[in-house]
Amino acid sequence: MKRLNKKVALITGAARGIGFVIAKAYKGEGAIVVIADINLEAAQKAAVEISDNTFAIQMDVTSQESIDNAINEVVAKVGKIDIKKLVAETGSERLDGAVPIVCNPGDVVI
Repeated sequence: MKRLNKKVALITGAARGIGFVIAKAYKGEGAIVVIADINLEAAQKAAVEISDNTFAIQMDVTSQESIDNAINEVVAKVGKIDIKKLVAETGSERLDGAVPIVCNPGDVVI
């Protein structure tokens, strides 16, 4: 059995770069992967490339409303989020406005 079998992983910044590599690795370990990115078109393309049980949502980490909407969308679609990964690779100019994501015990955030 794979380590992340049927776990739902929400990964921000996953349309490319480090986030995309993390998403592929999680998929390889059996996770249902949610590619969250400000660029929905790029996120959708990445989700198709990774394969089934992978889908895309739009999320702007500088907007609490966008974060809340994305989380609600994932929960409505698959019922839960087991793993939340914030991949901060957007560049320092974008991180100045980033909204902290509230974590619960057991959440994994890097």
